[in-house]
Amino acid sequence: MGNIHKEAKFVKCFSAGIMEDVKQVDAVITWVDGKDPELAAKRRNFLEGKDSSDIDKNPEVSGQTRYVSFGEICWCVASINRFAPWIRKIYIVTDGQDPKIDEHLPKGSDINHIPVEIIDHKVIFRDFEDLLPTFNSLSIETMLWRIPGLADNYIYFNDDFFLCAPNSLADRFRGEAIVNYGRVMNTLLVGVAIKAKQMIKGKGVPMFKSAMYRAAQILNSDKLIFHQHSAIAQNKILLENYFTKHPDILRKNASYRFRSDLQFSNAALCLLLAYQEGKLINLKRNRTAFFKTEPSKGDIYIARKVEEAQKNHALQGCVNSFDLATQCQRLQFKEWINRLLDIN
Repeated sequence: MGNIHKEAKFVKCFSAGIMEDVKQVDAVITWVDGKDPELAAKRRNFLEGKDSSDIDKNPEVSGQTRYVSFGEICWCVASINRFAPWIRKIYIVTDGQDPKIDEHLPKGSDINHIPVEIIDHKVIFRDFEDLLPTFNSLSIETMLWRIPGLADNYIYFNDDFFLCAPNSLADRFRGEAIVNYGRVMNTLLVGVAIKAKQMIKGKGVPMFKSAMYRAAQILNSDKLIFHQHSAIAQNKILLENYFTKHPDILRKNASYRFRSDLQFSNAALCLLLAYQEGKLINLKRNRTAFFKTEPSKGDIYIARKVEEAQKNHALQGCVNSFDLATQCQRLQFKEWINRLLDIN
């Protein structure tokens, strides 16, 4: 824990020399507070109404854990400020909600200096309003590049993602190239593996890698770009050029109100477009600290994962299903990340 925490003190020195060169990189965070009764009622209406289907009722798709917020977004925003102070602006994409970041982070501090703008779903779904409301991160992700004023280069975060060490521009973008923490995989082999897994989990259940597989299929590519479940560098121009030529693909992927195994990952699509243009750098080393908090993991789980993050010199992390964590796990994680980010 100590080594990672000490690195935070060097962020300003580390970033000062490149500040002028990186003004046009933004961060985009998707966020939802599922405890909002109005939003919960809206979701139930579509689950129980004519738009519902068997796949919609699967907990992997519409279970409460996909929407519950425990304030993770504050860690996300604070970590960007702390470890990537060169980010120009932070956009938070929501459905008529406000995470009230300023109420939780001290104003004017070094963990709350980057401007934040709230973007409603109606803004990115303009001209596609008939597809709203949506409760599907893959559908929302498909439209993120349409944020007005968004920089050509941006980093995409879920609200439970965070940075846990200084990130330089070169950790995300190098010249015209996107940096990805993953690998190039054979699409055919991945497809076989997915089908085998579906025999166990059940056909039609969306999986993390299956959305990347769909992206490769959409582009008729024999290569698939795997990325970690963490912050992902993206390029708006690549997506804009592609979807201008294929508006039907944009609409179809954004049309699912709940997650579907027929959808592709827009983030993976962007990475594959960059790869096809020779503008992708894959760093195979896993730089992600992934905390999947569940009671079955036990009370020593957090300490073990923190030790693993330090050993791997993790740049970033994800705290998944925090609502399912035990009270002990939550306290341990909060203690670690608050100390990491210097949050009192």
